[in-house]
Amino acid sequence: MRVLLALTCLLAVSAAVSPGAKRGTFLNYIQTKMVEQYNNFFPEGKLSSTINLAIMTAKNDLCKITGNNANQKMTSIIMGQTCKNAYVQLYKEEDQCSGVFCDVVSGAEDFLNDTMVALIEAQYDKDFFQIIEENVVDPAMAYSCKCMVRMLDAWIGCKHKIGEADIWYTLMTFGGFDTQAEYLGGRDWKDFWVDLISNRLPWDDIEMFVERTMANLCQQNTDEQGQAQCYSYFYNTFTTLYQWYQKSAGLTAAVSKKDKSKMNSDLEHCTTYDFSDFVDQAEEGEISFGDIKEAVVDKFCVADCSDMYQEIFLGCCTASMIQDTQLEDAVMNTAEGMADLYADIYPEEEEATFSMFSTIADYFEDTMDMLRNPTCEETGVSYDVTPCEGGDMMSESDPCEGLEGKQMKICKKKAKKAGGDGGNKKGKGKKKGGKGGKKGGKKGGKKGGKKGGKKGKKGKKGGMDA
Repeated sequence: MRVLLALTCLLAVSAAVSPGAKRGTFLNYIQTKMVEQYNNFFPEGKLSSTINLAIMTAKNDLCKITGNNANQKMTSIIMGQTCKNAYVQLYKEEDQCSGVFCDVVSGAEDFLNDTMVALIEAQYDKDFFQIIEENVVDPAMAYSCKCMVRMLDAWIGCKHKIGEADIWYTLMTFGGFDTQAEYLGGRDWKDFWVDLISNRLPWDDIEMFVERTMANLCQQNTDEQGQAQCYSYFYNTFTTLYQWYQKSAGLTAAVSKKDKSKMNSDLEHCTTYDFSDFVDQAEEGEISFGDIKEAVVDKFCVADCSDMYQEIFLGCCTASMIQDTQLEDAVMNTAEGMADLYADIYPEEEEATFSMFSTIADYFEDTMDMLRNPTCEETGVSYDVTPCEGGDMMSESDPCEGLEGKQMKICKKKAKKAGGDGGNKKGKGKKKGGKGGKKGGKKGGKKGGKKGGKKGKKGKKGGMDA
């Protein structure tokens, strides 16, 4: 009888977490993989003892930030005293931003369990992505828009003292690290990594990257009515691309009959890409960025696809991002700084690292140049790339000034939809002050004149101007 009862309990646990999507769909495949991961996190329905110990250790340490005065004065095993003091001070300010440490670890088990179960049991793609949006993206971005920059400022102000934390000795003892590795150059393992994290990471560029990313993602999407922010726009763009990828790759979507009937078959050619050529080229090792760009440009230059692409891919949120040169510089400089560090730690991979960085940097700049002037020579299709109204970098000029034909119409239409007066929207201009002089700070180093290799390049077949 006891054996039957135990077997029934085990079956109940396993039956409680099973894919909700129909078999044969791509979502069912993803959920099946998630079930395997869920069972690793929650063996026999309970949180793994290793994960639970880590959470409890972090909770006992980090929740002292939000505790009483005596707890706030205690040192932190994870942070050390200086950073603990910095985050206690931040907790006492408006929004209590550093309380997030305690909130995350305190609710980690329930959040992980509830979210994974909900995702696994989702019946349709739409439900799956809605769960991610409501449980992960929205709360994470709501917090980040208020607190991310302030949290980073606190860290940058205390990082020079991270060597105070006792966690370093725990990592050295139980972390499985090689404390005599060649890259240490004879230095103490702790001293090497404290110096790398405190001083050698490109923190100025990382700080600029975070500031500009938050400014762009958290601004109001003035293409939409209401108070929608740009991070929602980009999430919706991502989910659309996911749907198009499934269709183009021959995967079966998990879609209800009702939603399937609403799909616009007239624009099927705009939402489907032929990947067969890429598969063949990839197997032969001949696929290139230019090949992929050509395929994308071909679609963007189709007249009856342009309105859809304008709305989904080139709204004011995208325009704000691609015209933010400070963000572009921060991305490039951060990546370059990280490549430098990686090459220092793994000198045998230095040449390959710099070669890969150079290639990616060229692709990135080529893409940004193309997006800033998306015009098709052969078909006459063009796009409006007007930043959102009321961004943090303001310009009094008319964003529609100098535009002609369809670009002018699109710009005026967007201004009207956003509640403007037909073109007197304020676009983003160059932010003054701040961290001037950053651009070019690393030029002429190991990688020499890496930038500039593909400036002014045009897509094949008379595609978008770069």
